[in-house]
Amino acid sequence: MTCLQQLVVEQQCEAYVLTSRYCADCQTFRRIKDCGKRKIRTVYGRVEVSNPRIMNCRRCVPYFCDASAVLRDICPDQATPELMELSARMGSFMPYRKAADVLAEFLPIPSTESFMTVRHRTMKLGDRLDEKAGQRAWFESPIRDGLTATSSR
Repeated sequence: MTCLQQLVVEQQCEAYVLTSRYCADCQTFRRIKDCGKRKIRTVYGRVEVSNPRIMNCRRCVPYFCDASAVLRDICPDQATPELMELSARMGSFMPYRKAADVLAEFLPIPSTESFMTVRHRTMKLGDRLDEKAGQRAWFESPIRDGLTATSSR
């Protein structure tokens, strides 16, 4: 499963980098400045993938020379969403130290997953859920009690 996970994550990252290099304005590929490595934690262990830094398009933005690592966009926490959710769920059900011990016992991840990592992931996922609920509440229309009471009569 670890080898399969390695292949799948590598292919997904390569596909995302390829699509990120394409400039939609001038239909050309942006240059790669340099290439580093990024470790992504998954439920089946760590996966190390190539993490290129892509330059801004020189045709569209000639006055701004900058490079960005695009894998930070899809995996900002250096962990897959499945591992983030599992850590957050375990951290919400039991003390963080116990959750870290249970994760290290049942998953093939290294014991470097400390209780602080579980706590951090739990808090981060909670913040994201709060943010999503706030966005949802912003776009929903408010229910007016006066309108519903008069329409039911």
